[in-house]
Amino acid sequence: MAAAGPNFPCKFSGQPPRDTRWRLENNRLRGDHQVWRLPYIKDHFRQRLANYANIQTVDQLLFHFHNMTRQQIKSEMTTMLQNPRRNQCVPYYHRNPADVPRHDSYHVRDVNRCAYQSVLQLLRWARNRPGGFDFNAQGFRGRPTLGVPPGAQRNPSEGARFCSCLTTAAECTNPPNDGLFNANHAIHCRWNQTHQVCQPRHGSGFEGVSGYSGQRRSNANHRGMHYSGPWRDAGPIPLRARPRRRRR
Repeated sequence: MAAAGPNFPCKFSGQPPRDTRWRLENNRLRGDHQVWRLPYIKDHFRQRLANYANIQTVDQLLFHFHNMTRQQIKSEMTTMLQNPRRNQCVPYYHRNPADVPRHDSYHVRDVNRCAYQSVLQLLRWARNRPGGFDFNAQGFRGRPTLGVPPGAQRNPSEGARFCSCLTTAAECTNPPNDGLFNANHAIHCRWNQTHQVCQPRHGSGFEGVSGYSGQRRSNANHRGMHYSGPWRDAGPIPLRARPRRRRR
């Protein structure tokens, strides 16, 4: 799946016919459609949802959240929509105004925010329009009871998007002002002399998955992740398993 960029608007957000809400309002997305018809739920996440909870259709995705609390919905969404290259530094290729190829790396979030936003739009639409899907026609009894959907994934500070991907003190504190983020890295980054790593100066970082600490350590649940002080180091981390819970 092509990346939308480290913190830029999802490519087709608000643009018909690729926007989730537009598809729903114009009957381009129905309950009996395969789940991959949702924007950003393509090969990787289509297979992920099938493996996660045998979710094949839009109806099945909605029923998966039946009777869950807001926090449970968020826990499920962050777990099922983990980025395949979560917490790793990935090159972002782009071109400057002179059309000279350049690249910079950015720190990939734990959760794919565009896929998350797509599912979130679906949940909000279905909750506000209980008659919008003909669940009985698909063999379901009744309708899913959907709790209040969670909020969108927060946007991390600019430094949290790339500082951890800078590997030397020189890059961290005095880089050229011509990269992807078009800013002096020293404004956003600091060199941690104790741990010999570059870290963001400000912000809370991207969120973690289902109770696990995020990019900036917020709790003690950080199995499989390494932190240098309060900030997580970039590198591969485990795929988090489906959380155990009792339904209400």
